[in-house]
Amino acid sequence: MILTADDFGMSPWIDEAVLCLAQKKRVSAISCMVVGAGAGQYSKDLKAVAAASGIELGLHFTLSDSRPCLSEKKTSSLTDREQRFLPFAQLAVRSFAGFIDRVDVEEEFFAQLGKFREAFGKLPDFIDGHEHVQQLPTICEVLCTAIKSIPKTPERGEWRPYLRAADLAWNQQLGEEIGLRSMLAAHAISLLGRKSKAYWQSRGLATNNHLLGYFHHRSKKDLRKILMTYLLSSTHPNDILFCHPGKEDPADSLSRVRPLVFEILNSSFFDDHIARRLNRFQF
Repeated sequence: MILTADDFGMSPWIDEAVLCLAQKKRVSAISCMVVGAGAGQYSKDLKAVAAASGIELGLHFTLSDSRPCLSEKKTSSLTDREQRFLPFAQLAVRSFAGFIDRVDVEEEFFAQLGKFREAFGKLPDFIDGHEHVQQLPTICEVLCTAIKSIPKTPERGEWRPYLRAADLAWNQQLGEEIGLRSMLAAHAISLLGRKSKAYWQSRGLATNNHLLGYFHHRSKKDLRKILMTYLLSSTHPNDILFCHPGKEDPADSLSRVRPLVFEILNSSFFDDHIARRLNRFQF
């Protein structure tokens, strides 16, 4: 199982927690945001820890609720009048309606890719998306074309990142744990995940098996029990369990979730029973 910590670069409270888990080898992959102040003061430390421990670093491609890397671009199908990314719901509507310009997506992707390389000294090991934007129509296709357009080099060879598809895995116990509201949202996400996964694989790009870890952040269910159920349910080495650890930050919409996830991953139980099952992506 690949255990991925999302949102590195979003805030110091998240970055400190993720870096702590990386140093203890409690995660096998870290997804990094580079928009705004993302991948700032802790990027050098993470770069060193990842190189020493073999942790994979990926680009958390961001197209919502932030400012784009290409902030000097006056007009874009991805932004509002203040040149901020659209909220996810508006982005999704534009995407399904065919109002997203492929050039806008491509330019922003290469801008974020450049910032990632500047921060970590290499191209990312994998690509995923904040709020699963990587699998929206048009965006899914542009990412595929852009990745395949990057030429080989004598030093690196061919760049072969894997892409994360939200093809969510379910069983009866998980359905009971996360509740009806989460299940309905998850089925919609998973439909797109399966479609984008098939699209990428048909064009020779690698993807994960299933994605685990989904629950609604406002759920009244026992989040500790949900996460432990996910941790113990993976059966495939290329299953990804994505999670959002962090330290307490009152301004964070996931302030209820992040400290609890950090506590679980930082626990002795996790070290004794789960950490040894973590692995890198297997091509």
